Amino acid sequence: MVDVKIYVMTHKKYDLLDNDLYTPLFVGAECEQETFGYLRDDVGDNISSKNDTYSEITGLYWIWKNSTAEILGLNHYKRYFKKGSLGSGDYLDKETIIKDLQNNDIILNKRKQAIKNWDLFQNFLSEEDLKISCEVIKEKFPQYYDDYVKILNDRYLYPYCVFVARKELVDDYCSWLFPFLQALEDNLDAVDRK
Repeated sequence: MVDVKIYVMTHKKYDLLDNDLYTPLFVGAECEQETFGYLRDDVGDNISSKNDTYSEITGLYWIWKNSTAEILGLNHYKRYFKKGSLGSGDYLDKETIIKDLQNNDIILNKRKQAIKNWDLFQNFLSEEDLKISCEVIKEKFPQYYDDYVKILNDRYLYPYCVFVARKELVDDYCSWLFPFLQALEDNLDAVDRK
């Protein structure tokens, strides 16, 4: 039997799904007293203290370092994958996930924007920070630079950091993502100190 686990990122109490597939993970738990009995992102190998800047990504780090499930997912307490078009229908179940991952590497949310991602991201980040992200990719991960620029100029987005994938793919992604985030953080700190 395939071990499938979807972790639901939360920072507050919410109405839990009555489904063993979904496990609440309280992110930023290091800074909180009450976590409502949910699994915490500050146990085991963790970066819970970075939650104020990394948000639900501290939960992704925890999943990467601490979960042994063969198929892993990340949802939010307000955002779940559902079967059917446009998110209608029942919540994803184990059988559907296993079937979908036989022909696909990952289950993602895809949305087309009215504006380019670069312009959209400037609603949340400064242009300088976006430029620094490009510089870090170009310097540290040049094999991804052209794809990164293409994504920034595209109108398609995979929002909310929600996914379901095999553990090997999650491991590969996180092995790239967290060194990138650390390099980005180091570069942003250097700019802030000037």
